[in-house]
Amino acid sequence: MLPGQYYTPSMALNQKAKIGGFALLVVAGSLCAAAAPAAPKVNNFALLDQTGRFHELYSHTHKNAIVVIAQGNGCPLLRKAYSFIRELNQEFAPQGVAFFMLNANLQDEAEAITQEVADYGLDLPVLLDPSQIISEKLGITRTTQTLVIDPKTWEVVYEGTVDAQLREALAAKLAHQPLPASTPLIQGCLISRTEAGRPRTYTADVAPILLKHCVRCHRDGGMAPWSMNNYAKVKGWSAMIGEVVLTQSMPPWPQLSPAEVRTLIHWLDQGSLRGTGQDPLERLPQRAQSEWALGKPDLMFTMPKEEEIPATGTDDFRTIVLTEPVPRDIWVRGFELRSSNPKIVHHANVVASLAEVQAQSDDNWFTDSGMGARKGQVVFGYAPGSGAFELPRDTGMFMPKGARLLVRMHYIPSGKPEKDLTHLGIYTHKRKPAHVLSVQTMLDRTLKIPAGAADFLFQGTYVFPKKVVLLAVTPHMHVRGKSMAFTLIYPDGRREPLLSVPRYRFRWQRQYMLQKPKILPAGTKVLLEAVYDNSAQNPDNPDPSVEVQWGPNSGDEMFVGILYYYEK
Repeated sequence: MLPGQYYTPSMALNQKAKIGGFALLVVAGSLCAAAAPAAPKVNNFALLDQTGRFHELYSHTHKNAIVVIAQGNGCPLLRKAYSFIRELNQEFAPQGVAFFMLNANLQDEAEAITQEVADYGLDLPVLLDPSQIISEKLGITRTTQTLVIDPKTWEVVYEGTVDAQLREALAAKLAHQPLPASTPLIQGCLISRTEAGRPRTYTADVAPILLKHCVRCHRDGGMAPWSMNNYAKVKGWSAMIGEVVLTQSMPPWPQLSPAEVRTLIHWLDQGSLRGTGQDPLERLPQRAQSEWALGKPDLMFTMPKEEEIPATGTDDFRTIVLTEPVPRDIWVRGFELRSSNPKIVHHANVVASLAEVQAQSDDNWFTDSGMGARKGQVVFGYAPGSGAFELPRDTGMFMPKGARLLVRMHYIPSGKPEKDLTHLGIYTHKRKPAHVLSVQTMLDRTLKIPAGAADFLFQGTYVFPKKVVLLAVTPHMHVRGKSMAFTLIYPDGRREPLLSVPRYRFRWQRQYMLQKPKILPAGTKVLLEAVYDNSAQNPDNPDPSVEVQWGPNSGDEMFVGILYYYEK
């Protein structure tokens, strides 16, 4: 992914195009006058489709060919070709050919794209390219433009349009025969593009994006493996930055906007210019280790001893009971978890265990507390950079005297032996608040995922018996989890998407606070939908040959959705 040039067959007649650090098409080997150009190679990328599903190019290594067709709503030339695309999909998909359409039109919304392809009887994923970077680097300029990619080499083996020659090319590819020559002229509707504009610079354009999305972890003492503390460091890592942005591996949340993606990519394409003025990342203040975001906690809990983490090995998951039980009945308004060594803490969950607490018949504290489970309830999720968790004004969670607090730590080996001593700070109300936080866990222990299943759907529901105000949700699965979505179904039948995690990653879990608390009438149903990938294409799958059932270990699976709310 170094600055250079790329080649596509449609550019064969004295046409060249420059490409930078985010190149998708890179010529293998040198281009010299006496030699024929090498087939262009496509680097990995990831996009959402019109339904919100996540697709990564290199997850299709098991296919025999991948076809990418440029799509755009309202193009009459493409609409005439839709029926032929449907025929090709019906003919070649059973033979291991994956078909995708790619939309880079600035004017097309996902809902309209869904309607367009449905109206023409197509059941294909349309990859959305709102930044236009993927289509730009693939050299796509018009609708109907088509690329055939070999998943064994990731080379573009044919480029043309939607016509009979495309069928010939696919048949030849499957028969291991020479493919017809690519079509140099493409008939289709032009795709309008956002101009790159002035040259982007690190100081003026890139550093603000890094400060917003990346520096919370990529800083001295943070959990990321390297610090973004100056221009030289960022430029040195720029090729890797390009790769993780293309595959949407980083940042884990929140995702970059299309404009931010364009800025980063064009900055790399233009040579990673520094710009003038002081380096914004060199001036970044470091937070003192003793500083708590919400001030000094009212109660402090800590690990009984330092945890020792080996230099190497797999991700290290531990459940640790903190030193003392809760000393008195409390109403919690906030939490903060502080690690002495945050660079090795990937994430953590705080669990309140009520198993040792005896219920009092006269005040029925358990029912009034809003807690959803006596044995253990996740009350707080921590990830580096996520900061403290503070409940809305005049809202609190009840914890009885004697409750035990546990932390489920996810450590990542750093390459050398490490130690960690984590502290939990709790902030309390002086009196019972107006709103009592309730925690409801949706789960189903009957979960069974067939061996080899790549898209196994599992569903569950919960109905609120009373009117509530929903504050947050937490999805939870293990390493075979692929996606999870929360949907609200109102008593009148209306559906409203609440949260979609199209690319669930076990190593990046978090609690999702609603930007605005949501009032739900009594009888509102929450539909929880999870998709699991138990196939060999899942790089985190320890064994795709076995049926997977519910269990506590990472190699087992879970189906959990946690709802945080109070009754209205």
